[in-house]
Amino acid sequence: MASKFKTRREAGDKPTPASERPADRTDFAAELDKTIVRSRLKHGDDCGNARRKIERYYSSVPAPEVSRDQTLRKRLRTKEGEKGKPGSNTANVANVALPRRVTIKPEQTVVLGNGSKIGINGLRDGDGTRYIHFRQGRREVTTRYDVFHGSSSEGSAALKQAGIIVVGGMGDVREAVDQIKRFHSAKIVSKPGWTKHGFAAASGRVYVAGDEPYPLVTFAPVSGMLDQGGTLAGWLDQVAAPLAEHDLASFMMMAMFAAPLLRWTNRADNIGLELAGPPGCGKSTLQLIMASAAGPAIGDDDATYWRSLNATNNALEMVMEHYNDMTMVLDEAGLVEGAGRTQTRAATTRDIAFRLAAGQVKHRFGTPAGPRSRLVYVLSTNQPIATLLGSAHVAEADAIADRLITLPILNERPHGIFDNCPPSFPSSGALAEALKRAAAENYGHAMPVYLAYLAKEAARRPKALRRKVEGYVAEFIERAGTNTNDGSHLRVAQAIGLVYAGGRLAKTAGALPPPYQCGRAALAALSLHRAHARVAISFDDRLVALMRHPATIDLAKVEITEVAEDVRSRCPAFLYTGRSGPRELLVPIVHMDRVFPGWQALSDDPDFMQRLNPPKGRKVRDRPIGEDGALVPAYRFIVTDLEA
Repeated sequence: MASKFKTRREAGDKPTPASERPADRTDFAAELDKTIVRSRLKHGDDCGNARRKIERYYSSVPAPEVSRDQTLRKRLRTKEGEKGKPGSNTANVANVALPRRVTIKPEQTVVLGNGSKIGINGLRDGDGTRYIHFRQGRREVTTRYDVFHGSSSEGSAALKQAGIIVVGGMGDVREAVDQIKRFHSAKIVSKPGWTKHGFAAASGRVYVAGDEPYPLVTFAPVSGMLDQGGTLAGWLDQVAAPLAEHDLASFMMMAMFAAPLLRWTNRADNIGLELAGPPGCGKSTLQLIMASAAGPAIGDDDATYWRSLNATNNALEMVMEHYNDMTMVLDEAGLVEGAGRTQTRAATTRDIAFRLAAGQVKHRFGTPAGPRSRLVYVLSTNQPIATLLGSAHVAEADAIADRLITLPILNERPHGIFDNCPPSFPSSGALAEALKRAAAENYGHAMPVYLAYLAKEAARRPKALRRKVEGYVAEFIERAGTNTNDGSHLRVAQAIGLVYAGGRLAKTAGALPPPYQCGRAALAALSLHRAHARVAISFDDRLVALMRHPATIDLAKVEITEVAEDVRSRCPAFLYTGRSGPRELLVPIVHMDRVFPGWQALSDDPDFMQRLNPPKGRKVRDRPIGEDGALVPAYRFIVTDLEA
């Protein structure tokens, strides 16, 4: 029996000339999406025939003259979490608009008491781990197979979270799961970060390469953290570009793109960056601006990309899992510093710093260690953590210094986080407010562009991507003149070099604007850290240096009444020894800021408090000094046991 269908050649039709076909690949992608959606709704298959038909038809369409930025803006005009919905366009550089999903006919079907059905399939990933896939209408979820052995509370909770309601108890569902004999091979992603199938964001979005099938996500997506607002162009022009002339701010923005590169290095521990400075210098503002590269920056803690530092083990572990292979922005470590006694604060802060560096929460004896998270973390503190530990923990402070790179915002920086105040703004505060307003309107677009680019490179040329990252790091180490025989200096240079590599690749991907001077910003950050490392000495050493200073007057060698008024007004400190009292170093109140810059933050330093406030002593003494016998209010430090 002859077929009633005729081919195009049999019907006498001629192929459509290339000149009459659509000349824009974006039109091709839109038509392809519509055809796939229609075919899915009608047949429920993977639409392979429809896709191949459209691709053959448009195979000769020339590529239009469209810039990379224009293409990215068209394909990323969506919010996180909308993938897979008919009509949405979630394409990016690394994957086609609607990735193919392999639909498997349910092996088991459970009919519930209300007449609804749940389709159940068995799946396994490349490692042999078994999973169960549930589908009820348009709702679906994939959970581990072992969840349904033993207590059913975890299994029912997973179904409920996905919106799958089981009427009549879990007995029938568990029985159907036990009857599954065949487990289909599938691509499954069980945690955020890099996987064998691409990069999985905490929102549940997976960046895959080319026309690869979209993997199934088994972890619970985090809502709000990676939402989008405004446009990529708005963020690049109004948020990122104004920071290009400010080295410290540029470096911190580049740090947002460094964490995904840890996968392509041999570094065993995480990288920490610490913004340390007095209140009001702009630390938190800079962190908010950084966070806008990946998600919301303004709003409640739970609805933004950045997080407040939480010292509890469970919360820290959960937060680290969400930020696996991402940069984790934590504000404000002062919340921990202000809790409890000095020794308790030091111990808590030290513990958190080491756990963030390891990427793993400390586990108890007899229990397995939790999953390790690979990340870059950014802290803001009023006082450097190494200083908070004090001289009682010198070894631990040195260990933290290699893993937590301190970038101090000193009083010598009149504009705080900014290098200068542009003429178009009346003050640095006005510049900060303008950036915050822009970040509140445009956010969450740069990171998807960057991750899509990396996923594409990782799938097509993984070895070349590793060589490129290692090459950028080696280039920075050479430019910085690092002593490669000094392990501590080398580790710091490698960490900052990875931030440099993140900035370079982000510019290539279109996630950072071209004016960024990545090398200059990274070198400035290294110089700032080295300057801090040189002055990071104990408070006792500072006191000894002040006692030996030529301008310090030892009142045991000079009569108090012989000190002239002009000499007294310029003198930074006086050594005083009473007849029966301890030896004191008197620092006039008017000179405290000059002698100990930022000394108010030293109230958490055990050495400072012990010297300044001995038992039953007073912090400030009025001593008659000078030929006129005027009282000089001064802070007194007990230095009897120190050698001048």
